[in-house]
Amino acid sequence: MPYLPARPDEAVTSWLQLADHPDWERREAAATMLSELLLTDFDTFYPKCLAWVHHPSENVRRAVVVGMKVAAKARVPAWGENFLDLIDPLMSDRSLYVRKNLGPFAIGDGLLRYYPQLTLQRLATWAKQPDPQTRWNVAMAFSAAEGAKHVDVALPILSALATDERRFVWRAVASAMRNLGRRRPEQVRPVLEEWLHDEQRRRAAEVAMRYFEQAVPAETNSIQKRGRGQLNSAAVENLLKTSEEIRRAHPGQVFDSAETLHQMREERLKDLEQ
Repeated sequence: MPYLPARPDEAVTSWLQLADHPDWERREAAATMLSELLLTDFDTFYPKCLAWVHHPSENVRRAVVVGMKVAAKARVPAWGENFLDLIDPLMSDRSLYVRKNLGPFAIGDGLLRYYPQLTLQRLATWAKQPDPQTRWNVAMAFSAAEGAKHVDVALPILSALATDERRFVWRAVASAMRNLGRRRPEQVRPVLEEWLHDEQRRRAAEVAMRYFEQAVPAETNSIQKRGRGQLNSAAVENLLKTSEEIRRAHPGQVFDSAETLHQMREERLKDLEQ
């Protein structure tokens, strides 16, 4: 944890210097520092964050996004709406640095996980705004693994966004549908097939389906070996077992190392959690 000055004014000065530092490691430290400041004294530092999201430096704005995400892990119920209000001005931020850390990361891998219902409601509201950057962030929030847990809510929102004629927006929809399709093919594939016959949504469907069809299933991906072939379908189910159990179940299979087996098992666990 970074050093936290005892006085709020010293903390603000130190934080701004870190957040806008040319060294990316210092900027990462600033995000961690901000999360600690929020957890320690929310009433003092949240109002400052409301000002910092309008800071001229994209580094500072991005640090607020990441620091907020880390602080949100605490899942303090009263903070959910505050965090969503905090990032509202950044939904239309044109900075690439901010954008990459907002929709797919801070929202999709953060707020959607820690405050799912509040975040889904806000995403539905944001999706109705005409701004293309805001719509991009909404679509990309559902590209994260957490989006697969809310596919029933995601699909209607993405369906509406898919009619946007701006490539920037419908390509984001295609990306989200591709990722959702990998994790929930039984729900997503029929929707994409319907979109193929819809003039407004066809472009997004064609792109999503192209990558969707080319994608190797996650289970197969995690067990492929470099030049060693791959496990059969029975072995996939055994990936939840320990390394020793996998070896006993497949005595004829050559494994690179125990580390390979452990990695395979961890990847399979991660897929199932999604």
